Amino acid sequence: MAFLTDEQTLNDLAIFGKSGRASVYDLFKATTRGGALLLQEMFRHPFSDEKEINKRSSIIRFLLENEVQFPFKKEWFEDIGYYLDKRDRRVTWAMEEDLLRGKWRKNRNGDREYGLLCRGLFAGIGIVNAAAEFLQWMAGKQIPEAYEEECRQMSEIVQDPNLAWALQEKKTKRVPRNKMGDYDRMFRFDGKESLKKLLHHVYRIDVYVAAAEVARKR
Repeated sequence: MAFLTDEQTLNDLAIFGKSGRASVYDLFKATTRGGALLLQEMFRHPFSDEKEINKRSSIIRFLLENEVQFPFKKEWFEDIGYYLDKRDRRVTWAMEEDLLRGKWRKNRNGDREYGLLCRGLFAGIGIVNAAAEFLQWMAGKQIPEAYEEECRQMSEIVQDPNLAWALQEKKTKRVPRNKMGDYDRMFRFDGKESLKKLLHHVYRIDVYVAAAEVARKR
């Protein structure tokens, strides 16, 4: 159950900034845009149930006590957002004869478009691997009971065959061309919903770490 906060109350408590005025929200520095939006949503609809409040607090306390840093690169999320928005199946790799890149080179945006899709693919690989490493680290800790279910859900997502292949490309700097088409299809089409679910969990990690950092500093 969430507590509904009206705009007047939000303004009176200076939850969000207004006309250069300092705010509570400004104290928290989320790394990703998705994390910032989720944090804003949490401020607008805070929990009213004591049990839920304590569950969230226990997760933040655990991350604080273990000095956990956000284990993902900021630029990955800029690249993955553009990548996943490209839903046209004609905008993909034709690996057998590399036809698509040949066609793209005929227009001035071709190389840029190809490069952005490559960056998006590698961003996805980075995110999946960082999530897997985070879960592996968590498995060796006495994590709060409140966080067990969320970790289980993340683990299932990472094991989705449409994402799990990325674990085999952990240290690669160049994906073989004969694999690029299949990888692109699994990320942007077959596994898109799983990848979006994983991103939502990552944004929650971003918020928890941001809250833990405020607790540490203040």
